[in-house]
Amino acid sequence: MFRKAGIILLVAYLIAASGAAGYYILIEMPRIHELESDKDTLIAANDELEDEIEDLKDEKEDLADELAEAATLLSFTSGIEGGSVSTEDIMEQLSGNEGQARDSNRKADFAEFRTALELYYDDNLAYPEADAYADLEGLLTPMYIKKLPVDPLTGEEYAINSTAESFTITAVLESTGEEYSVENMN
Repeated sequence: MFRKAGIILLVAYLIAASGAAGYYILIEMPRIHELESDKDTLIAANDELEDEIEDLKDEKEDLADELAEAATLLSFTSGIEGGSVSTEDIMEQLSGNEGQARDSNRKADFAEFRTALELYYDDNLAYPEADAYADLEGLLTPMYIKKLPVDPLTGEEYAINSTAESFTITAVLESTGEEYSVENMN
């Protein structure tokens, strides 16, 4: 009991003798270390969540591929039940369906791109002036669009021409070979 009282008196004396520095050393330093430990824990948890998000994105892509394959097989099954189907017919249908699916992705990319450019216009009363993706990257991401889309087959950037008054985004559709473009709505 006397020993405890002695320690308390010693701590009180040290605090009184050293003033604010003593208080900081005895009281605040342990709190700072605890907060730093909490910060490290939160950073590690955030890293784990980012990894999990990437895994989920990959899983989503895999499921989309599986769904496309299932739709193709269902389409083949319908064709087989109706009569004979040659290997050439199957290969033609496979390549056509994949091209059409990528064309649908291109059109969705263009719609998203157009929306980002229109939102930029609403905020700035002009479209961003650019004729290359590098020019647009800093102007549109991440405020108007998370990431600038690229061609689903080649991974290359879409052709774009953007002035303060208008824009045009262009690509060649895989299934038809025709040029597809989107222009500003204003």
